[in-house]
Amino acid sequence: MNISVILPIWNADRWLKDCLDNILLQTMDDFEVICVNDASSDKSKEILNEYHLKDKRIIVINHETNMRVAYSRNEAFKASSGKYIVYVDSDDLIIEKDFFKDCIEKFEANENVDIVIGKCLMVNNPKNLSFKELLAVQPVQMKAMNTFEQDAKQFNIASPKYLLLTKNAQMLWGRAFRKSFLEKMNISFPTYDEFKHFGTDTLVVPFTYIYAKKIDFIFKNIYLYNFHSSSTCYGKVYGNTTDEEKKKWIPEWYAKKIVELNRDGVLTDNISPLIKFLRKVYSNTELNDHIWLYDNLLKPYGFDLNEVL
Repeated sequence: MNISVILPIWNADRWLKDCLDNILLQTMDDFEVICVNDASSDKSKEILNEYHLKDKRIIVINHETNMRVAYSRNEAFKASSGKYIVYVDSDDLIIEKDFFKDCIEKFEANENVDIVIGKCLMVNNPKNLSFKELLAVQPVQMKAMNTFEQDAKQFNIASPKYLLLTKNAQMLWGRAFRKSFLEKMNISFPTYDEFKHFGTDTLVVPFTYIYAKKIDFIFKNIYLYNFHSSSTCYGKVYGNTTDEEKKKWIPEWYAKKIVELNRDGVLTDNISPLIKFLRKVYSNTELNDHIWLYDNLLKPYGFDLNEVL
């Protein structure tokens, strides 16, 4: 199996058929789609069963109780059999039919490539329109979410420093990962019980940039992010984390992960851009308030945070 698509679903019946249809349009057909239905109360379960009967590449896991997106992603990863992993959200679309084929070509051309990143578009959908309804609105406004193609001549775009300091550096979708690379990193998404905040991909993705031996790019628009009012990014699905909670959980999680990865000596040369990324995403005050976490956990490993902060 070449590609495993990890697709968590929670009450996404408005967009789910289009999401699955676009995945099934891929020109490379050696893939599986691991769908984790997280106790949806709409028609998502019925849609998944329908698609599974039509195409056995659609694998369905059903939850009786809502376990939230991080748990679903971790569960699907454990069940995956592909050499490469693609994360998709059930309310979004893969819009490039050759995405899987292009990714495999990049991975197979260079065994050091651990991540392949494509270009992404965002459509603002505050009225929660279906894709059919959305496309009927003229003109549909789509915004580029990453602009590394424009900067390719000026920057070393494959460097962790560049990627960590770009807009939307924490996006999980619109890219593919070598599965053995994620396994070596011992990647798992913090569950809601561990980290009461919906954006757990924000925590995980920056470490993949630092740890990857090589990152390659596809200069095509391959993914459409549907920014709607039920999206977790609006904070309405799982609830917003308070500022005080962020101050405690975010630095603590990062500090522990940094120590874990540095046991293999992979972050030593890149700790500065990582800390700069943290300061950019979560304000200076939040990090400074809990700098003792870093001091206590990182100093034993030889880091001088006064130099990088």
